[in-house]
Amino acid sequence: MTEIEAPAATFWYRFGRFLCALYYRCYHKLEVYDAENVPLRGPVLLAANHASFLDPPLVGVAAPRPAHFMARKTLFRSWLGGWLLPRIHCIPLDRDGGGAAGIKAALRLLEGGAALVIFPEGTRSEDGELQPAKAGAGWLVLKAQVPVVPVRIWGTFQAMPKGGKARRSYLEVKFGRPMRFDPGEYRSSDRGAALRASQRIMDAIAELEPHPGAGRSGRSSAPTDRS
Repeated sequence: MTEIEAPAATFWYRFGRFLCALYYRCYHKLEVYDAENVPLRGPVLLAANHASFLDPPLVGVAAPRPAHFMARKTLFRSWLGGWLLPRIHCIPLDRDGGGAAGIKAALRLLEGGAALVIFPEGTRSEDGELQPAKAGAGWLVLKAQVPVVPVRIWGTFQAMPKGGKARRSYLEVKFGRPMRFDPGEYRSSDRGAALRASQRIMDAIAELEPHPGAGRSGRSSAPTDRS
C-alpha cells in the first residue's frame, strides 16, 4: 500500500473526541508520550492492550490523527448504536461469525489510508494484566501489510475495570516505534502464523515502559488510584 492522505474525520468524531479529551485530561489527568511515532499519513494499525471500555476512545484521543475502530456487531442493533457508531468511525465485527466481514471492512479502510485501532488480546483483561494474544489481529496484520504501532495504556483498569465501578485514576498512553511484518517470516497462512504475529505485537506492547515520573502521583509503574 502506498502512502496516501488519511480520510478526514466526521463532525461527530471530532465532537466526540473533544468531549472525551476533556474527560480524560481534566478528570483522569491523561498524559500521552511519543505520539510522534504514529505516522500522520498513510495506513497504520494502532495495536493496544485492553483492560476497560475506556480504551478505544482513549487511543482516539491520544493519537495525533483521526482513528477508526472495530466494535461488536450487536452494538449496532439499537437505533442509537446503528446511527452513531458509523459516524464516530466504528465498523461492525461479528465475533460469533468469525469476523471475516469485519476484516474485509478493515482492509478497505486501510486501503483508503486510515488509522485503525486494534486490540491483540481480543477482549478486556479480567485482572488488568496483559493477556496472551489472539489470532484475529495477526490475520489482519499479515493481510494488510501496513505499519503497526504498539500502544501501551496504563490506568484504565483502575478507572473502570471489567464488571467494576468507575473510579478516578491517572491515565497514561505511550506509543512505540512502528513495526513491520516481513511476509517471508510468516510463510504459512494458517492460524499459527497469525497467532505468532499477534504475540509479537503483544511482546512489543509489554516492552513499553511508563514514562519516568509520569503522573501527578509521581508513580514509577502503573497509574495509581486517586479515589
